Amino acid sequence: MDLEFRLIDKPGTFGGAIASWSHQPRLWIDIEVADYYTRDAHVATLQVRDSDGAVTVVDCLRDEMRARLQGDFIPKIMHSSAVEKWAHCARYEQRFLGRDAIQNLHCTLALSKELPYYHLPTRSWSLASLVRHFWDEELDKSFQRIDWGKRPLAPAAWSYAAWDAEWCHRLWERLSKEVDARTVPSTPADIAARFAEMSPSYKRAKRQKEAVWSSLREFMIDEARTEFGPFHLSERDYAKIELGAFVGGLEKADPHELVTCPLSLTKRDQEALGAAAEAVMEASEVIGGHSFRVPSDPSWRAPPVTYEVDPNKPERVAQDHHESDHEFRLVDSERTELKKAIKAIMMNDGVDELLGFRFGSGARRWRIDPRELHRLASGSPLGRFCLTAKVRALFEGGDVVLPEEGVEIKSGKILRRRQPKNTLAHEIEMERLE
Repeated sequence: MDLEFRLIDKPGTFGGAIASWSHQPRLWIDIEVADYYTRDAHVATLQVRDSDGAVTVVDCLRDEMRARLQGDFIPKIMHSSAVEKWAHCARYEQRFLGRDAIQNLHCTLALSKELPYYHLPTRSWSLASLVRHFWDEELDKSFQRIDWGKRPLAPAAWSYAAWDAEWCHRLWERLSKEVDARTVPSTPADIAARFAEMSPSYKRAKRQKEAVWSSLREFMIDEARTEFGPFHLSERDYAKIELGAFVGGLEKADPHELVTCPLSLTKRDQEALGAAAEAVMEASEVIGGHSFRVPSDPSWRAPPVTYEVDPNKPERVAQDHHESDHEFRLVDSERTELKKAIKAIMMNDGVDELLGFRFGSGARRWRIDPRELHRLASGSPLGRFCLTAKVRALFEGGDVVLPEEGVEIKSGKILRRRQPKNTLAHEIEMERLE
């Protein structure tokens, strides 16, 4: 599709555009970055779509243009509370266009996440995925891999940049309508009725999803397969270590205590602390302590589900898994939304039980740094603690050999479904950079 846009590469014209944008009620913004993987990453192009429908692409690489971007656009537009601004994964634009001083900047990615799966059935909220979902258009994201710091750029690259701002606007428009049209039962009676109505479909969907997954896992173990279509079965070691050995290893691997790796103390651990329990609790982050139960009909049970893996059709199994997971997400997301609604009503009314929904007390977990735990509770008959992947990587990076004493290692089979290897969009890469 063709998109009309204006290309600006002169400081004076850029200044005029900034003056015009400062009077717009709403702007949709996108950027492309040069030297992305270096410490000198900087804005190469700025794309703006205004409320009148005009799309502008600004070439920011010239020194005068970079100075105008920093000294004029950022303070007058990005720091202005009068102009509402939208971007997809706005934290990315925030990083390059004013950081903490930015005001009135909003995120279409965050807006899309406000919609539960049964309203917006997608597993990805990238711009390309949402455009595909709503308009069945495939965005050519190969331009993400080009060097935006080089000139001249191909006409298609300028067009790609312009379209990102336009798609941001169209996505905001569509998502806003979806959010406004979204309805949730508002009375306890309506919530309870809908919850009961969908309970059978929830149980069936859960049974079907579990049947496909467990049958696939058993098939791959029995056939000694590590690969089957997009599925991968691997063996993972689980290491459990006594507290003293754990802290001794940490002192060698992380002598400056730069890495946080809190332990979760279960009820059994808490009871084993004895006289040290109070001091440990005061030094811990306490999590949980309450539960929420939903009404159920014990007289109705979902019929048993069996699933047979066809060893000659991995693509069929992959499709069946995808469909069962989709069906479960649909009902589970609505169920979760209903629970949130009734919990809010009960908390507002100050009641612990309503129409079969009820709050109760649950187990509390204490999270505490292992070094602090060892200092406060040395000698307590605590059990072994699991070494997380993060801690094991720390030990291996520090060439720390786990002691034979105090360590228990078990193996288990892990089944995963590999996701397609797509080029990461900048909104996902940005997480790594931060």
